[in-house]
Parts: sequence; C-alpha cells; structure tokens
Amino acid sequence: MNRYWLMILGVLLILGGVLTLIHPFPASLTIEIFAGWAFLVLGILQIVAAFRHRGEGSALWLGLIGALMALIGVELLRDPLAGLVALTAVVAIAFIVSGLIKLALWNGLRGTPFGWGILLSGAVSILLGIMVLTNIPMSAAVLLGTLLGIEMISSGVTTLLLASALRQA
Repeated sequence: MNRYWLMILGVLLILGGVLTLIHPFPASLTIEIFAGWAFLVLGILQIVAAFRHRGEGSALWLGLIGALMALIGVELLRDPLAGLVALTAVVAIAFIVSGLIKLALWNGLRGTPFGWGILLSGAVSILLGIMVLTNIPMSAAVLLGTLLGIEMISSGVTTLLLASALRQA
C-alpha cells in the first residue's frame, strides 16, 4: 500500500477518533445498533448452517446458539438504550475479569522486573470495571464511544508510524 494512502488513513482515523470522543453518545449508540445487526445476521447464518448439517450431532447445538444470537440481536435492535446498558455491563465485567487474570499472572511473576507493571495493570482494569458498573446508566451513554474514539486515535497514530517507516525504508 502506498505510504501516502496510509498517511491519509492515519489522519482520518485520528480525526474520526477525536470526533468520537467529542460526541461519545451517538458513537456508543451506533456501536450498539451495529452489534444488534451483527448478532441478528450471524445468528441467522448459524441457523442456516445448522439446517445444512442436520444429520450431524452438532446441528442442534448450532441451531440453538444461532437462535440465541438472533434473539440477542433482535433485543438489541428493539431497545437500543437498554442494549447499550447491557453491552456496557458486559464491557465492565470484561475489565474485571481481565484484571483478575492479570493479578493471577502477577502472582506467578512476583519479584520479576516487570511484575509491578502487571500488578498495576490488573488493579487499573478491576478499578475501571467497578467504576463503570457502579455508574451505569451514565457510563453506558459514553463508554463504548469513548473506547472507540481511543482505539481510532491509537490506530491512526500506528498507521502514521507505519507510513513513516515505509518512507525510511
């Protein structure tokens, strides 16, 4: 890929990330609606796959999982604000689980030079998860959009660094 296209992509990602951080609620709602459609479409595809594999023992499970995914998609699309709260709670729980895993990892790495970083990262993940859970529904309005904005800026900077590396090569 031409480095100029990478530079343009990097700048657009950064600008999109900044706009997302300025307006996190519409971005969060967009993410929720996208997730709803993704669950619905993937659930239907899973059900179709189950019918195509009817003679196999896994077909029933494929169908049930597909039906569950489709139902989740319908519910997310039926009530986007409630879906936004549910997705935010899932993200908060993921933060806490990630923090607990990091603490377990730290337990095995105590005394190493980077053990304190893992401990700190685990503690921050758990704290963030608790902060989000204790502040739902307010955090639901901005969390997903804020995370998307940060990711877009990070990806934009990485893309610009890649373009710069291609120029030097």
